[in-house]
Order: sequence, then C-alpha cells, then structure tokens
Amino acid sequence: MDEETILLPESVTISVERLIRFCHLAQMTMEQKDPEMSRLPTHLTRFGTLITLTCSFLYSLFDKRDDSTNLLRIWDGFDHPFHQKLAAIAEKLEPFKDDLFKVRSRYDFHGSLSRSHEAEGFEIFQDSTVRHLFEIVHEMKQLAVEMIVWYTVRSPDPSLLSDLQAELLGGT
Repeated sequence: MDEETILLPESVTISVERLIRFCHLAQMTMEQKDPEMSRLPTHLTRFGTLITLTCSFLYSLFDKRDDSTNLLRIWDGFDHPFHQKLAAIAEKLEPFKDDLFKVRSRYDFHGSLSRSHEAEGFEIFQDSTVRHLFEIVHEMKQLAVEMIVWYTVRSPDPSLLSDLQAELLGGT
C-alpha cells in the first residue's frame, strides 16, 4: 500500500468499529426471509428484530448528543473523501430521526411498560416510508465499507484489510 499511516483521534477508531457493527447488522437483516411468511408478528421474527436494531444503530451513527457518536462531527477536522456522502445521508435521515430515536429508546434499548408508548415511532416501518428507510440503510452500509477500508489502509496495521474485507464482503 502506498497510503500514509496517519494518527487519528480515538473517536475515529471507535466510529469505525461502530461502522463495522452496523455493517454486520445491515447484512444480517438483508439475509432474512420475508417476515410475511411467518405466523408470528413481524416484530418477533428475526427480520423484525434485526431491522429495528439496524435502524436504531443507524440513528446512533448520527446521534445529536455531544457525548455520542456522530459521524459528521467525528470525521470533521481531517482530510478524507467522505464529507459530501456523509452529509447527504444525514440529510436523508433527518425526516426519520425523531421516530428512530423513539424506536431506539422505547423498543430496542431501554424498553417500555406499555404498548402505546412502545409503538410511538413505528410509523417509519409502514409501507409508505420503509422502502426509503431501507435505501438509506443500504446506502450507509456501502459508504461504511468505503470508510472502513479507507481507515484501515491508513491504520498502524493495514494488514487487517483482507480480514475486514472477508468479514464485510465475503471475500478478499
């Protein structure tokens, strides 16, 4: 590799690790069978579990809190080719963020004590909006792979690239 090793803040390394985990969730979600084929309610199927977790994780990549991961903020301050793509995804995600936060907080991570409280935010999984949300998940997964590769070839151990490519792409 002709890429120069660069020292980046710890927050960048942590964000890359989160991107790897997001990619795993997105891939597992895409591999699940159609939940319509199950007698179980969708939220109790593997697909239903994984899609809410994947979307919650997507939200967490652009969290607005100062003490949390926000790719726009973390990847600002050093030169890389992803500024525009990250900003475009963040913009597309914006209309979903309030509902994603509710799903993340009330359903996936913190839980709820009533179905009505738990259900707030689930409108994003309705037929009229879910396709657009899936497109954002797919677009973010593709960008995440690019960012992970970019980071890895510039890391202190670029030899991990082939292992990461095998893990994320199914081959070298």
